[in-house]
Amino acid sequence: MTNFKQYFTENSYFEEPDENAAPIQWYFYAYKLKDSHMKLTNAKKVMQHILLDPQSAFYYARNILEKRWSELEKRLLDNDEINLAIDYAQDVMNARWPALEKRILDNEMFNCAVKYAQNVIGRRWPEAEERFNHIPGFVVNYVRQIVGQRYPEGEQTLVNFERENPETGNTMILLYVATVEQNRVAQDKKEILELISDHPEWIKHVSKPDYETQKIAIEKLGRQALPLIGIDKVDKRLLDEFPAIANLKRSGMFR
Repeated sequence: MTNFKQYFTENSYFEEPDENAAPIQWYFYAYKLKDSHMKLTNAKKVMQHILLDPQSAFYYARNILEKRWSELEKRLLDNDEINLAIDYAQDVMNARWPALEKRILDNEMFNCAVKYAQNVIGRRWPEAEERFNHIPGFVVNYVRQIVGQRYPEGEQTLVNFERENPETGNTMILLYVATVEQNRVAQDKKEILELISDHPEWIKHVSKPDYETQKIAIEKLGRQALPLIGIDKVDKRLLDEFPAIANLKRSGMFR
């Protein structure tokens, strides 16, 4: 990594770097000229050096050119610099980039799809959903970063994954349920109730299941809901409504 402070201590701000200097040094040379309102008379040469490093070239496009740079765009796509290409679409293009979208979808870069949807599109990306809903990592991250509420289209993926990978799958479902829970105030609890109605066994991931949520789980699972809720956490009103549950609690069977 270039020591920028040392570089500028040892070199004049406006002295052209050596031909073998790192691309980032050529970038800072150009940046200092711009910052001092001095004309860059050797722009073509400077850009050739900077283009050798995609990160330095991105800085140049964003901070100096302040517009698209076709040579850099080709380099980013040809070399699969996808994360940097997303930053470029966000900060330089300020628009969607169809060629980049195709690369992300065709190469199943589901983490990049989430980043692109969040930073460039700014909303849900239907094409990515269709392509990646079978991937549990995509479902969880997409819900947490983009959807922010229940996402039924991906729930069966989480169920299937937990069945084959109990420990990791359990953690993923925990993160998913936590996201739905965070949204329940705005949705008047509707989503969390619907979620437990469809997946009653997920009651164990609800941080503080209330009376209505517990009732749904008990109606769906019966006595099997007790260890998931926690026998000592069962709402007292439910003991009156479900005598069998009250008897099980008194028996201490689930302690």
